[in-house]
Amino acid sequence: MTAPAFSLTDATSGRQVTAAGLRGRKTLLFFSEGVSCQACLVQAADLERSGALKKAGIDLVSVSTDDADTLGQAAAQYGIRSPMLADPSTEMSSAYGMLGHGGMGHPQTDGHAFMLLDEAGKVRWHQAYQEMYVKTDKLLRDMGKAA
Repeated sequence: MTAPAFSLTDATSGRQVTAAGLRGRKTLLFFSEGVSCQACLVQAADLERSGALKKAGIDLVSVSTDDADTLGQAAAQYGIRSPMLADPSTEMSSAYGMLGHGGMGHPQTDGHAFMLLDEAGKVRWHQAYQEMYVKTDKLLRDMGKAA
């Protein structure tokens, strides 16, 4: 399945990010509950800092239903520099089937789920977690050969 098209604001840079713009590199999309979930922000920061994704040739892009200003402030507070996409309209989250998926199961926010896109923008792996924090090595093991 090819990942649905989207165009959202990256709260860390202010730039627009599109599905087409992610092509050419493997990308791990992290759909989280965002600023209402401290563990989600720690997760994004730890994934970025560990360097394990970068070593595997995978870019990290986080998505939440927060607005860009609120998400940008949280990213700065946690030292997150990788893209954090603001999806307050829930259009991307809905298209990707992530509302209420994983985490606490709140129907109008993303849960705690990951989706790996390959260089062509095809979905290669997807997993929702009930845990609010997944260790990087577990995440990489779960991705297995898809990564």
